Amino acid sequence: MEALPEWLGNLSSLQKLHLLWCNNLMYLPRMQAMHILAIAHEFHTHNQFEKSLNATFIALIPKKSEAREVKDFRPISLVGSVYKILAKVLANRLRLVLHKLISASQNAFMKGQQILDSVLIASECLDSRLKEGTLGVLCKLDLEKAYDHVNWGFLIYLLRRCGFSEKWRHWIMFCISTARFSILINGSSCDFFESSRGLRQGDPLSPLLFIIIMEALSKMMDKVVGGGLVLGFSVGMEAPRLIMVSHLLFADDTLIFCDADPNQVLQLQYLLTWFEANSGLKVNLGKSELVPVGDVPFIEELADMLGQVGYYLQSDSMWGVGCEEPDHVQWSFTWQMVMEHIRKGWNLLSQHVKYEVGDGTHIRFWKDLWCGESTLQEVFPDLYRIARDKDALISAHLQVHNDQIHWSLDFVRAAQDWEFESIASFLDLLYSTKVRGIGEDVMLWLHSLQNGFTVHSFCHVLVRIGGCSFPWKSIWQSKVPPRVSFFIWVAALGKILTAENLRKRHIILLSWCCLCKVDGETVDHLLLHCPFSREVWDMIFALFGSPLGDAGKDS
Repeated sequence: MEALPEWLGNLSSLQKLHLLWCNNLMYLPRMQAMHILAIAHEFHTHNQFEKSLNATFIALIPKKSEAREVKDFRPISLVGSVYKILAKVLANRLRLVLHKLISASQNAFMKGQQILDSVLIASECLDSRLKEGTLGVLCKLDLEKAYDHVNWGFLIYLLRRCGFSEKWRHWIMFCISTARFSILINGSSCDFFESSRGLRQGDPLSPLLFIIIMEALSKMMDKVVGGGLVLGFSVGMEAPRLIMVSHLLFADDTLIFCDADPNQVLQLQYLLTWFEANSGLKVNLGKSELVPVGDVPFIEELADMLGQVGYYLQSDSMWGVGCEEPDHVQWSFTWQMVMEHIRKGWNLLSQHVKYEVGDGTHIRFWKDLWCGESTLQEVFPDLYRIARDKDALISAHLQVHNDQIHWSLDFVRAAQDWEFESIASFLDLLYSTKVRGIGEDVMLWLHSLQNGFTVHSFCHVLVRIGGCSFPWKSIWQSKVPPRVSFFIWVAALGKILTAENLRKRHIILLSWCCLCKVDGETVDHLLLHCPFSREVWDMIFALFGSPLGDAGKDS
């Protein structure tokens, strides 16, 4: 008879119990059972196992008849038996403490709780509110592809906040991050690929980890209710026995109770937006409903307000970059990092534009190119050093009287004798420059004053600078999803499937722009010159205090 491994005697009784359970469950021959026990011991000791054991085949199950698109299928993960044993052991251990972590508002996958519990509680809440005669709303929210969008960093953060040890967190992270997927098409597998977020349907751990994610939403709701920002429905007859119910959760289905108050709905919008940005879980507006409780005359306005969830800040707009410390998330700092990258590109672009001065409210007096061939900062460095406001706009120094232009300068000290010559040249240059004094400032593209700015001309500028090539690597190394990098790459090449490019491939169709229905749909028009695109660019340029002007117009 084969002797048991030496390390088996060093395990705790609970560990032996689970390993024995694995052995008995699978009814495997002794050699195979010992092999599985060795894998389990390796995982317990070194927090890892052979990654090939975590290979997963995805079967696409249609959600409806005549399914045609990918979203019409439900991906079911077919997990290997060895990994499933390890995951089942972890799941059983996790169930032992889950009741201490999950609040009573969640009923899914919890021992001793049933699906009907949520239905009965919701029915009682509605009945009590109707008897009170107070107007309210019931928000029925559905999360879009909930398992697929879970942010791993946020999950590990929650596990740490729940008190799980570092070893446990390593186990969970290894299980969810080392999965490799292959899609089964007509029963045949395709090439394997990896994921960067999400939980697998079919993994014994996934339901339990998901309700931990949803517990974050539950705690956030408790916080806003405790602060009086959102009021739930009261259940009970007398004051001492009144119970406030603000939300019920069952897996990815969420019920939220609140008054028919725009301020409370607005707070819900803020809360769901924050939750989406950190967890990756987005509200599926197509399956969500806002149900009036009582005769709520402005229910459409409330629905429109709640329907803006994720409009300004979608999970994809954060590009999948999660924060492991959500308590430290400061939106000003987050956008500061984004704007910093935009400014770097703007600093390069601004070297190749000049301005025509209107009222001067968007052009920097010293630092922008509007007077001569160089900026005033570069031509008159001595005067720039004594300028009182080095970031002043032209409008701060420009005065118009009787259609005459006058310049008012402001220095920190009086000019010295040796500076008079510079000041004279400075004033000559100012008064010799054509300035309208009224109207909007206009930005011009130096390399094509007639045709305006085009992506093609800017690419040529980048190639000419120092003999360097277009920064293709920066496109693929950016912290954005691959589909975003791919789109930028195709756009830079001018290969987007616009109407013009499709016509070049002998596909017969109208060449109108799909947005404005006025001009031909070229790459430059669609991304730059279309009125709809220009509105987006105007917002971006406004962040820098500069109008887009003629630099983005067609000739």
